[in-house]
Amino acid sequence: MNIYKVACLVAHVSEKYINQKGVLYRGELIRDSKQKLMPKLFRPNNDESREKMLLRLFRERSVPHLNSVPDNYWDWMALAAHHGVPTRLLDWSWNPLVALYFAVRSDVECKWNHEENCCRVIKRVVYVYRSGDKPLLTDEDKSRKKPGPIGYRGKIRKFSPTHVTPRIAAQSGVFTIHSRQQNDYFKKQEIEKLEVIGKPSEILSQLYLLGIHEESLFPGLDGIANHINWLKCGRRDRIANIKKSRFTRSSQCPCC
Repeated sequence: MNIYKVACLVAHVSEKYINQKGVLYRGELIRDSKQKLMPKLFRPNNDESREKMLLRLFRERSVPHLNSVPDNYWDWMALAAHHGVPTRLLDWSWNPLVALYFAVRSDVECKWNHEENCCRVIKRVVYVYRSGDKPLLTDEDKSRKKPGPIGYRGKIRKFSPTHVTPRIAAQSGVFTIHSRQQNDYFKKQEIEKLEVIGKPSEILSQLYLLGIHEESLFPGLDGIANHINWLKCGRRDRIANIKKSRFTRSSQCPCC
């Protein structure tokens, strides 16, 4: 399934997942053909043995910047993962439009591959995880010291962290936790991969009309400033994209 514009994703999700429980969405840039859907901690150039140290450093240095401090390791790890620290968590959203935004947010089109001495086109994808009736981690589970998230060795579990940061709440954030012992982090029948074919600039303009943009997803001064810059820079092109996305049809798009 290819996504040419927002309507394609909405139509597909409405038709296929409207009556299913536990459906999660994740937007991602594919920079390498070998890149798998896996937590950052398990990717090349990261070391699982440093997991505890990385989380400790984040806890020590982040407290002065938090309005609400997590009271368990699960929420600490979710907060660290949300801000880019390598962890064994994958962040998802209950909202497919949020996932689509993160798939097209960057304007990077290609990445130089030093091994092949060429520029590789970056793919934009939205992953759909059909988690079904797998239960969410409860507050009671998170309050227990064992088993904790550090060095986790169990099956995939999903959990919604206590919203210690407005960003996680604004993005309808939810997480899955994984173990290195799993060869395949997800079963094939649980994941659908949707490739975004449409122009990122046009899709961003469409999402803007639906209230999905930098200011709404990143509450705070940085989000406001980035959104103002997006609105101001290339304003004529932005308006043209909005008009085009609203009133034109694509011969390639099956949703038109």
